[in-house]
Amino acid sequence: MGVVLAGGKSTRMGRDKALLELAGRTLLDRAVDLLRQAGAAPIVVSGHRPSYDSVPDLWKGRGPLGGLASVLKARPLSPGRGLIVLPVDAPGLRVSDLGRLMDCLTEDGAAACFEGHPLPLGLRSDKGTLGRLEAILRDPIQKASVQRFAATASLTVLPAENVDLRNLNAPADLQAFSRMQKGDW
Repeated sequence: MGVVLAGGKSTRMGRDKALLELAGRTLLDRAVDLLRQAGAAPIVVSGHRPSYDSVPDLWKGRGPLGGLASVLKARPLSPGRGLIVLPVDAPGLRVSDLGRLMDCLTEDGAAACFEGHPLPLGLRSDKGTLGRLEAILRDPIQKASVQRFAATASLTVLPAENVDLRNLNAPADLQAFSRMQKGDW
């Protein structure tokens, strides 16, 4: 399964990041296409996106972890199935980057990410995956984060060199990325 996290508020950007366009394609279309090219199926978008196979956030305001939990609650994975989780705002990712994550998932409960970046995340589901996600989300004291969740699985951390993991969080990020990528799209 592929999951695109696209249910955020986009507060710093000032408009919906999923609908931002680079070279005539929205970030959401690009993320869905990237997962498809990497062989993920089905592809589910977190957040209310009627034009896509999407799941509205059940854990509103709980960030990427809430979006992932919402998707897995609505579309449970069989134990041992792998999934790739992408943020919608990382347009520099390549199919080969996602392949490296999936190559690390060799046993139940395994997870993989790139050094210093909790997303994208490769995850092999086990029967307790959703329960661990929901326990973190219900914890009133500690922050609900993808890093915290990944620590509950056998996490493989891959070197991040030659992987473009930039997130487009603000208008200046989008402008800088657009300037650097001219001609590559």
